Amino acid sequence: MTEIYFKYRFEPSAYQRVVGKLRFCLAWFIVCSSAALAAEKVDFSRDINPILSDRCFACHGPDSEARKADLRFDVESNLSRTADSGFPIIKPGDADHSELFRRIMSADDDEMMPPPDFLVPVTDSEKALIKRWIEEGAEWSSHWAFKKIKSPYMPEVHGDAIIRNPIDRFVESKAQQKGLSSTMEASRERLLRRVSLDLTGLPPTPELSDSFLKDKHPQAYDRLVDQLLASERFGERMAMDWLDIARFADTYGYQSDRFNHMWPWRDWVINAFNRNLPYDQFITQQMAGDLMENKDQETVLATAFHRNHRQTNEGGSTNEEFRVEYNADRLKTTALAFLGLTMECARCHDHKYDPISQADYYSMFAFFNSTDESGLYSHFTDAIPSPTHFLYRDGQQAKHSDLKGEIQRLESMEDTIRKNAEEAFNRWWKENPEAGIDPDINLTGYFNFEDKTKEGYVNHAKENHHAKVSDNPSQFEGPKGKALQFDGENSISIDQVADFNRTQPFSMSAWIHIPRERERIIVMHHSKAGSDAGSRGYELLLENGHAAFALIHFWPGNAIKVRTVNKLPLQEWLHLGWTYDGSSKAEGIHFFINGRSVDTEITRNSLYKDIAYGSKVPLQLGARFRGRGYKDGKLDELRIFDQSLSEPQMLAVFNEAKLPKTGEQPNLTDGWFDYWLTRYHEPYQDLQKDLLQARSDENKLINGVTEIMAMGDVKGGRKTYILNRGQYDLPGKEVQPGTPEKIFPFDTTWPQNRLGLAKWLTSRDNPLTSRVVVNRFWQMFFGRGIVETAEDFGSQGSQPTHPELLDWMAAWYVENEWDTKALCRLIVTSHTYRKESIPTEEMLTMDPENKWLARGPKQRLMAEMIRDQALSAADILSPKLGGPSVKPYQPPGVWKEVSGATYQASKGEGLHRRSLYTFLKRTAPPPSMLTFDATSREDCISRRVPTNTPLQALVLLNDPQFIEAARMLAQRMLLEGGDSLEDQISFGFRLVLTRKPSNRELTVLSAIFSERLKSLTAPTEVNIDKKETIETVGEIKWKEGLDRRQLQSLTAVSLAILNVDEAIVRR
Repeated sequence: MTEIYFKYRFEPSAYQRVVGKLRFCLAWFIVCSSAALAAEKVDFSRDINPILSDRCFACHGPDSEARKADLRFDVESNLSRTADSGFPIIKPGDADHSELFRRIMSADDDEMMPPPDFLVPVTDSEKALIKRWIEEGAEWSSHWAFKKIKSPYMPEVHGDAIIRNPIDRFVESKAQQKGLSSTMEASRERLLRRVSLDLTGLPPTPELSDSFLKDKHPQAYDRLVDQLLASERFGERMAMDWLDIARFADTYGYQSDRFNHMWPWRDWVINAFNRNLPYDQFITQQMAGDLMENKDQETVLATAFHRNHRQTNEGGSTNEEFRVEYNADRLKTTALAFLGLTMECARCHDHKYDPISQADYYSMFAFFNSTDESGLYSHFTDAIPSPTHFLYRDGQQAKHSDLKGEIQRLESMEDTIRKNAEEAFNRWWKENPEAGIDPDINLTGYFNFEDKTKEGYVNHAKENHHAKVSDNPSQFEGPKGKALQFDGENSISIDQVADFNRTQPFSMSAWIHIPRERERIIVMHHSKAGSDAGSRGYELLLENGHAAFALIHFWPGNAIKVRTVNKLPLQEWLHLGWTYDGSSKAEGIHFFINGRSVDTEITRNSLYKDIAYGSKVPLQLGARFRGRGYKDGKLDELRIFDQSLSEPQMLAVFNEAKLPKTGEQPNLTDGWFDYWLTRYHEPYQDLQKDLLQARSDENKLINGVTEIMAMGDVKGGRKTYILNRGQYDLPGKEVQPGTPEKIFPFDTTWPQNRLGLAKWLTSRDNPLTSRVVVNRFWQMFFGRGIVETAEDFGSQGSQPTHPELLDWMAAWYVENEWDTKALCRLIVTSHTYRKESIPTEEMLTMDPENKWLARGPKQRLMAEMIRDQALSAADILSPKLGGPSVKPYQPPGVWKEVSGATYQASKGEGLHRRSLYTFLKRTAPPPSMLTFDATSREDCISRRVPTNTPLQALVLLNDPQFIEAARMLAQRMLLEGGDSLEDQISFGFRLVLTRKPSNRELTVLSAIFSERLKSLTAPTEVNIDKKETIETVGEIKWKEGLDRRQLQSLTAVSLAILNVDEAIVRR
């Protein structure tokens, strides 16, 4: 085919002759198609439904709100209704007395349908088709994609057609119906390159080429296919398409577009394809691996599929709004990836074309709505948004398990020690009648907010320590002298004495005066911010009148929170105390009012990473960045303790005096026993020291374990409502998790969660899932799917060119346990795939787009393959599998322009990894790959639409990656290609294109070499030393001792080879 490329490149007259023939062929094709259609019975699903969908469904389709005259054309029963004219909508066998046909034929603007102002009127040929359908009996059927899959009968094939497997029967039968003759099998060289690129994304190595071309066994090709399917490169190739579907990227997106640690999930995908994970399990693990009965580290990691969506941390963003958006994205992705449906069209109203109501949309939305997540990620920390999954390495999991076991062991010992200490406590009680509780034990901070220096308010529990003042809160009379009043913006900051992590016990108390009840008031906090920091730290809040205290790594999934059952009184002073025991459990938090314990309720109980920042963050009273402060609230007498106080201790603090014993034998649960244990009982004190150490060790270990976002549901679920107009803050009727009934009912025995949804998706009775994936695999091998609109199997999508073949493969795939490698093998071993791709004049005339597959597949290489091919041919492509994303060469300033960040290219191996490992920043995707139609991964994309632009030629000729590859290919040609120029050129040509060059091609390439060599020896400006020459492009340098002029001339040749049509178009 390169010969043809050169012919058209240098002989314009030949090109013009072909264009002329194509124009004639197009007209002839239209005539022949019309004649063929006239001889075939009109099929409603194939021929009529698309017309009605395009022209009528907007007003007479599934959308109840937009429906006119309460008339539907997507429901069979409506077609027999009688119109106001007295005619039935459809009268089978009588088009002239059918209201539908009468209206589309009417010239009266008041009666014409669609109305005269409709943008796409019904054409004459479509009118004739509708008439024929009615005259033939108006047989109705549901949309083809929603019918249950049944494996069709094998069609008959006449003549000497080559049949290698059932695929060929369907294709050859259709081609014969269309009057087309199929091509023979492609050459072994072309077939080798084709299948190698399709199954591994790489051209064959010289060793593989030699081995295959020498193998004369009848099963040589089949053995080649098995070898490629067994290669680790197969998983990388398959992942390329799935990463588009999964909208995988290395950044969050939106304005800040910061790094997002998701590459371990990408490696899971590669591994899943390499180990041939059945596709039903591939779906289930990504949808609900965390809910599976036999879940493990891998199945939970798989659920990161649904955390790949864009996320924001922009100031002013509403948490709930974006939480809803994330779930809408998950639903859109699920529908497109697995069902081939545009369900997002039903978010604001019933779907206008497909049987999906708005209630159906939010019923499916409900499967994701319980995800325990925040709508914003952290700006001030690098915390991974919860829910998360630990990525243990180097024995971390075993060590973590040991530490948790040690903590549990020590915690269980506490009961024994307490029981054994009862007698000693009773003796102490009797023998120490004067004993009492000092309120200032373990006091690290005491601020009365009266004594003030230029540094701030004095800490009476620590010398030379002060609370810093911001914007001067007002002073008023309080219960113990002067108190502070805040306006919601001013604040007090206290450093050092309140710096606690999740393993350290501590307590606090203060007198507070609450002016009014509000939804959320921040009294004090130890954090950098709220949502902007994932709320990391700890905080005291007032929520609708209740006091609440929380310790947080990332809200909401990695936090503990407790609040008082009863509301606090308003507009009066009360003493509020709260304690935490260092256990990372919500049960370890207690509230006290006026020294007495009060009932609390747990709202969050899952804290497994630290709350500290590792840097100086003060305790702030009265206000928080972008938070609702303690406006008009008053506060006095703040005390901070580095111990979890018992109730008698908190009562002493409330009284501000030593608490005496009552003289009576106390109940062991009233707090005195706890006080005595922590103060006087050495075995208990030793246990607490050991427990603190074990918790600290576990905290240190787990802080060093990498996390990745994964799926996880909030305990008890979350109610879901239809959102009016799709707006997050306009809830309507409540709905339960469910699926569109008219597509396929949800089995009542399945759980109403994501696992149940996965069962629905992978059910053998689901009419869409297997059709959609089989079509996508077909698209991968043939450049277009049997259904061209791989993203839309609904009534607005394309009709399948080979519906019987699609159904047969879908049924075969399910019957063969969703075996992806077996399906790929089936396709690439068919004669349909192995055909020669060069068209005959007959084919160009009758089937210019190759819809009927009389010839082999031809398609432009993916952006990733074009780059990888160049690196592979140059022998500089890294074979490393998986790992962190890398940053190859990129024009300067691209990141700077969109986000202010600086792109720092990788070094060494990182420059030459396979392209699917390239770091993808959503707001600035790799420009060279974008030029060749790679996606930004902002949304789920199941089909790249190839373009042809001058920029692509500029990339191939000027991008540092391609110039460097051309240089190293030239070096390889010089060192490995032989002694003669002809051998060297042939060697390089074969590395890229698998075959040897023709004489014509060899002549042209030799001329390029000679011309370049001549320019290097001529005394022109070209010879003048420049700062950057072709030799300096790229990190890899030529070996010393080689002829630089030879290398530069061969570089011109290799660059030409990498730019020929056949190098970037797989035939």
